[in-house]
Amino acid sequence: MKRYRFRLEAVLRARRAQEDMARQELARANRTLQAADDLLRAEQDRYRALAAPSGTVDVAGELGERQRRELVAAAAHEAGLRREDLAVAAAVQQAAWREAAQRVAALERLDARRRADHELALNRSVAAEIDDLVTSRFTPEAGSRRVARPGGAGASVPPRTGGGGLR
Repeated sequence: MKRYRFRLEAVLRARRAQEDMARQELARANRTLQAADDLLRAEQDRYRALAAPSGTVDVAGELGERQRRELVAAAAHEAGLRREDLAVAAAVQQAAWREAAQRVAALERLDARRRADHELALNRSVAAEIDDLVTSRFTPEAGSRRVARPGGAGASVPPRTGGGGLR
């Protein structure tokens, strides 16, 4: 019987390569998301660290301070929006990786199933060969066993005594 060969091996290799690429893209998206989280925290800390106006302040100073607070708040808001966009992108990458992993797993299950079928067929053919060898050595009509000798000549051997026989 032939050696087992998975006919979809090339497809499986391609799917594994796709899964690896998807895993790398997911890792990149998660790193980018983590950097966005860090930036958002930094911007929020910067906004919270702004000093509240105290005492009397002239109008020009108040307007300048207000504009500064608005710019810091806008930067924090932009960092939050960017983080949300990156979270969505990371979720999309995770779904893509999950789908690629499922495709690989399906092909691996198919390979395992076909490998088991091949193994079963191989075991059956070996058992059939053994049965053929056993039945070709014994001829029930003559009541004797035939022993195959090198060179193709068989010799008749008398049956065993003592209730032996085939079991």
